[in-house]
Amino acid sequence: MSHDVAITKAVLVLIKCFGQLYGILPLSSNAFTFERSRPVLWYSRTIALLLMVIYPCAYIVLLTDHEFPILALSYYIIMLQFTLNYIIVGVLYLHVLFDPTSLLHVLNELIERTRALLRHIDPPAGESPVGRRLFFKTVAIDLLQSFTWYGTFLWLQRKFGATYILAFWLNSIAVMQIVAALNILLATLLWGAFLYRLINERVRTVIGSLLQLDDTDRQVRDSATGRERRFICNHIYLQLTILRTHHSALTKCIQNIVEFYNTPLALIMLYQFLIIISEIFYAYTSIVQDIKNDVDVPLGTYMSSILFAVFEAIQFYYIVSASSEITEEAEKTGVLLNEFLPTDPNPRVERCIESFAIELLHEDFKINNCGMYDVDYTLMFSMIATITSYLIMLVQFQLAEI
Repeated sequence: MSHDVAITKAVLVLIKCFGQLYGILPLSSNAFTFERSRPVLWYSRTIALLLMVIYPCAYIVLLTDHEFPILALSYYIIMLQFTLNYIIVGVLYLHVLFDPTSLLHVLNELIERTRALLRHIDPPAGESPVGRRLFFKTVAIDLLQSFTWYGTFLWLQRKFGATYILAFWLNSIAVMQIVAALNILLATLLWGAFLYRLINERVRTVIGSLLQLDDTDRQVRDSATGRERRFICNHIYLQLTILRTHHSALTKCIQNIVEFYNTPLALIMLYQFLIIISEIFYAYTSIVQDIKNDVDVPLGTYMSSILFAVFEAIQFYYIVSASSEITEEAEKTGVLLNEFLPTDPNPRVERCIESFAIELLHEDFKINNCGMYDVDYTLMFSMIATITSYLIMLVQFQLAEI
């Protein structure tokens, strides 16, 4: 477990450092608690102002110097991609820089929920995969794959000058800013799912104790007094009350964090949808055009486009899987509480379990984005179907004009 804890701490520090570096986390930390810091805040504002001025210049260079195919639609799709990327970065900065207090409160609330829960529940040994999953995502996906599509493009397109390479690098910085914001939300969701899992393990233990008490009571009903049974039932009642409080507080905390990132998340998902369509469409139609015109196919451009589309698809998958996982763990508590039905607890415990179950039944644990849709696997399948349909229509429409 100590190994997992070390990995978890290291990767959370890494995510925090990237957030501070890109200016989307204008907070300092002390003893695993976030604090307001005037130097960090002004650094973030300076970076934000500088990048928001430089990015349009980089986009103009890319749109001017890059050799687009004769298809006008490819040019407009790429221009829309840059515009949306710029808007997302601007919205992120507006969200976190002009009122960092809200971000400070929601993050510290999650930290406090974690400390309060761990004071009552010891995590099972060897069951903290959050750090390993985040480490794999940060290193293998964010760093290695981004270097792959970035390096592939530059290595095979060395004919471009230093200005173009600098502009492409700035565009990559804009992409990684979005990834850094997603990592903060992803870490929150995965950690929340882990805390729900701890609550579920304790609920399972409490219900198991209740079942064992019921079996023991049947065996020694004639000789045992009710004093020990009342003592155990009171202990179970206190345990369930504490778990109910933790579950409710954790749910409210996760909802506050998701609500804070609602608008950026909606724009990011729209951006990912556009990226996947535009990059695949651009690569496919451009290759067909080059082959038809009997010219050399620039593999660097097209391979990097496909890798970039895969990169954004993986980012989307991670958010969807984390959202589905935390929803499943939160709803699982109600399923576990139903296991008390064969038992015969005292009325106090029975009322506590029933009220806890009813409260869970009326709570919506799904991660919803701006009230428009739930972020789950259904959204992913719908997105795949929509992307496929759009690609078929776009390819058929444009190939007829080549």
